[in-house]
Amino acid sequence: MNARLLRPLCLLIATLVSSAALAWNSAGHQAVGAIADRLLEGSYAGQMVRQTLGGMSLETAAVWADCVKGTSSKDGVNFTYTANPQRFTECIPFNTPEQQARIIAFVKANWTQCGTAQGNEWCHNQYHYTDVAPQRERYDRKFAGTSDHDVVHAIPAMLAVLKGQTPPAPFQIADAREALMLLSHYVGDLHQPLHVESIYLGADGKPVDPDEHGLDHASETAGGNLIFDGSKRFHAFWDDIPLNLAVQGEGFAGMLARARQVTTPGGDASGWAQAWATELVQTGKAVYAPLSYTPRPAQANSSSAAGWSASGMTDAYRKQADQLKQAQLALAGARLAKMLQAVWPEPSSMGPHKAGVSVRLIAFNDFHGNLEPGSLSLAWTDPLQPETRARIPVGGAAALAGMIKALRSEVPASLVLETGDLVGGSPLVSTLFRHENTIALMNDMGVDVGVLGNHEFDAGIKELKRLEKGGCAASAPDSMTSSCAEGAYAGMKFSLLGANVRDARTGKALFAPYTIRKVKGIPVAFIGAVTRETPSVVVRSSIAGLRFDDEANTLNRTARLLRKNGIKAIVAMVHEGGEIGSEEKPADWNDASCPQAKGAIFEIAKRTTQDIDVIFSAHTHQGYRCVIDGRPVMQAVNYGRGVSVVDLVLDPKTHDVDRQRTVSANLPVVGERTTLLQRLQLARVTAPAFSGALLNAEPDPAIAARVEAFVQQAAPRAQRPVARVTASFVRGETRSDSTAGRLIADAQLAAARPEDKGAAQIAFLNEGGIRADLLCKEANGCTVGFGQIFAMQPFGNNLVVMTLTGAQIKTALEMQWPAGASKPRFLQPSAGFSYVWHDDAPLGSRVSDIVLEGLPLEMTREYRVVVNNFLSEGGDGFLVFRDGRNRQAGGQDIDALLDYMKPSLAADGKAFAPDAQVRGKRMP
Repeated sequence: MNARLLRPLCLLIATLVSSAALAWNSAGHQAVGAIADRLLEGSYAGQMVRQTLGGMSLETAAVWADCVKGTSSKDGVNFTYTANPQRFTECIPFNTPEQQARIIAFVKANWTQCGTAQGNEWCHNQYHYTDVAPQRERYDRKFAGTSDHDVVHAIPAMLAVLKGQTPPAPFQIADAREALMLLSHYVGDLHQPLHVESIYLGADGKPVDPDEHGLDHASETAGGNLIFDGSKRFHAFWDDIPLNLAVQGEGFAGMLARARQVTTPGGDASGWAQAWATELVQTGKAVYAPLSYTPRPAQANSSSAAGWSASGMTDAYRKQADQLKQAQLALAGARLAKMLQAVWPEPSSMGPHKAGVSVRLIAFNDFHGNLEPGSLSLAWTDPLQPETRARIPVGGAAALAGMIKALRSEVPASLVLETGDLVGGSPLVSTLFRHENTIALMNDMGVDVGVLGNHEFDAGIKELKRLEKGGCAASAPDSMTSSCAEGAYAGMKFSLLGANVRDARTGKALFAPYTIRKVKGIPVAFIGAVTRETPSVVVRSSIAGLRFDDEANTLNRTARLLRKNGIKAIVAMVHEGGEIGSEEKPADWNDASCPQAKGAIFEIAKRTTQDIDVIFSAHTHQGYRCVIDGRPVMQAVNYGRGVSVVDLVLDPKTHDVDRQRTVSANLPVVGERTTLLQRLQLARVTAPAFSGALLNAEPDPAIAARVEAFVQQAAPRAQRPVARVTASFVRGETRSDSTAGRLIADAQLAAARPEDKGAAQIAFLNEGGIRADLLCKEANGCTVGFGQIFAMQPFGNNLVVMTLTGAQIKTALEMQWPAGASKPRFLQPSAGFSYVWHDDAPLGSRVSDIVLEGLPLEMTREYRVVVNNFLSEGGDGFLVFRDGRNRQAGGQDIDALLDYMKPSLAADGKAFAPDAQVRGKRMP
């Protein structure tokens, strides 16, 4: 039995509480209706709404279902509607004889069939809510507090009437107008958390589970109506909306803007209400969880039930409540509009789409061997609640495989692409096995096409070719890495492209420039290119004898060749990138307007022939989905945390892409650590073509088992204690050097300071050489394992000590701001060295006040400087290091860090603490 209140209590609340306060208050419902009105302006659905309501707006109609509660009857036969225009001004439009007759007819028809004899509310009242317990994870009809006539079932019943069908029992609906007035209200109800979820409390005020222990009506809180904050009902608190969110309020425009970002749900509209209720079951947990409840003493001069008193409704709670109300109102208005558009879809003046062949492209980039999910996450702002920025746990090979599987299941003709830096700069679990395990797992996932990234060249062209073609590598007896740990290594089962990588002497291509896949007989070509800046971002000796041609020129030349051979569907995969937004105002990775776009890929795209239909990019580890010259240009962050998905439609006659039907989105790689609520929040602002995968993807168990086996093999080395730290050392927490960078630079200086090691006075480290944070979350400090140190310094670079003048050192510092670059590349200096920089000064003169060991740096004096071999060869554009004289080779960078931190393990050793003092200080 679904009883929000026993019958006597129902009658009492109807007397004491404003009828409009039994859901969103009138301003809230009017805001929902007004949002839907605005979203439907100029549409066929908007026209049908006005026609159905007789010229009335949804803003006006949305309160009707509460206004009818002014109808009463003593015998169930004779009914009276009592107007109260002074108190309920929102009901004035319904105070005409015609409208009052309609109201009475509705109440009379929906008076008793819901079982009031058993103590329930009148049927037309019950349609407004359901009472699922917070212990549940979803809405289901079998749970206590639900019924076949609750709000979740009322909404599809109203849809049925609007479609000309007969509503199911027990709903008695006169016509489409009545159904639309009710629907406009019920969709709003379904987005007030306390209309979906109700906490059940025992005699001691502790939560009880009615589905586990049986429904005891003594524990019922009536959706918070029996919980009080002082004298105010908790339910009424949630009904009230901030004044600025009302239709005439200053916050309404912002709420409308948020509503415009809500996408149309997938599937049939009749099932949407149940999905939305599941979302509210999740959301409602945050409404009740922060509070505590105590039995409330009976109130003097009151016949109301005593109920419970709530404590914990702090200012912070109220502020968060207002933010949630704003989000829910925007969502309700948007979904009401979407539902009505589903009822009255836009008539197509073009007729039905001509037949086409669908193909789905699923791309990821910069995976860097991140097989484990670890602490991988994605910063995300819900467009409906932009005040808060959350981190969603994502990633890992098993989750990536599961996401790919879910996306592929929806479109059988799907191709999986990886856009470079699949390996290199990787965690120990990949590097230890020379990345053969990462390649093998990509084969298992069904990757179809890959492209070269700059990190594929880290170990040289010979090793890269071995990874591509297969075979075991020779390993020294004391080598940290091992080859063919699982037996013979078969190589890549997918194509590896690199159209612009050529032999510098002969001009011969060293990798396939393109590959062709057929989809139902239609050829689709993929061209691959790596950034032409590869020589500046890898150790130059590893690419000796190679040439990296201009990306756009290469793409255009290859596309012309393909078109000449009759291939019209062409996709570019370019390991080069850009970024959008700014540090102060991050942009959404699906914002097709690409605010503040900057970076090489956007110039490449503008120079690329229109023969290319899609451009997948990489390298900068940034997420974006730009539309340039009518084509998507996309990247989905790094480490397997996201995928870029593009659905193309191919014309079966011309074999070309119908660009008007292209749909694209960046999606997070959700997994077992991603909560249901997070999935639901993501899905509601994701195109319906892809939202199903967000809700249904599950980590691939076979991939998970293989990753775990590799982890176990690596564990003895990874877990070997190597240091003690007091707190985390992290990258990029300031716009200059970081605690992680200072630690490593200090270690390299210590390794090269002795006379026989080079007599170094200063160390510099490139910020891209720090691949992971060294995290410590224990209050008393942490023991650090080898795997953590390796994750920070995975390249195995050698140290090089050289002589530079003070003037050359200043030049190196000025090179931190490359001309035309979107952001600086800060060097990480060692202790005792500092300088000041001015962000608004002209290029070449941004650095001043350079100090070494308390003394100004002398421009003509010579100094001994240690860097890694990447920087020593001009990496990251620091060409001045090529001019260093009197070079002396040192050991590996990781060994320097291990030796530096080793004393902290001694019984009398001191744990390392992060140095909070910034060495490159920004000045106005």
